[in-house]
Amino acid sequence: MGRLIYTAIASLDGYVVDADGRFDWAAPDEQVHAFINDLERTIGTYLYGRRLYEVMAAWETMPTDGDRPPAMLDYARIWQAADKVVYSTTLVDVFTSRTRIEREFDADAVRRLVAAAEGDVSIGGPTLAGHAIRAGLVDECRLLLTPFVVGGGVRALPDGVRLRLELLGSTAAWCTCTTASLAPRSDASPADEDADGRGSGRPVGGEDPAGVTAQPVGLPPKLLGPRVQLAPCGDQTLHGHHVAAEHVAAEHVSGSPRSGRART
Repeated sequence: MGRLIYTAIASLDGYVVDADGRFDWAAPDEQVHAFINDLERTIGTYLYGRRLYEVMAAWETMPTDGDRPPAMLDYARIWQAADKVVYSTTLVDVFTSRTRIEREFDADAVRRLVAAAEGDVSIGGPTLAGHAIRAGLVDECRLLLTPFVVGGGVRALPDGVRLRLELLGSTAAWCTCTTASLAPRSDASPADEDADGRGSGRPVGGEDPAGVTAQPVGLPPKLLGPRVQLAPCGDQTLHGHHVAAEHVAAEHVSGSPRSGRART
């Protein structure tokens, strides 16, 4: 049985894309890229929405040897060896190998996929990951925080979901980002929900950034126990100012088991 892992590179204020649609500020340097590669080695399947798939598909033709930076060559090998599932109602065909299309996000189908997987499963993009987080499917959330504050854009984590926080451990290293690995805990109490039920993982309403309305779903009990690790990367220098990053880990508040589907 694998794990469903959500990994995102985000600004310090929690955005993966800024208000202008840019994310060039999130590009990892060689050291961070190599660190991400090590995190990704257990991934056997990637789940994408259409837009992230179209960005990541560039790795299909990236060389796996030659004079490019070693971290890029390494990641190309990792990505090309994995299966990909693209959730889209508009994508006509795929243009990478080991790839198939799903027309809707079916939480039960994803749960079965992860349970049957020999390796871990990665879910990419905040819209698709938001559906999985609301459905209680995500076993681990890896946030790589860059030393930038962008002030707005697309959030790494979904609105309308209440999370409990727990720090189980931390390590420090010098790099250009801070990495936090977050996991749901199996002993959360329904009493932790607030009055409007947000703790159950139900969306508060409205459409997500892709114009997709998620169907209300609960958070089923987790099969795995708590497993949270944090890797703070020490003090950072941001536009000439020395700042020390603070780090927390988050876990879901469990609700009653239900299944859900969301179109993407």
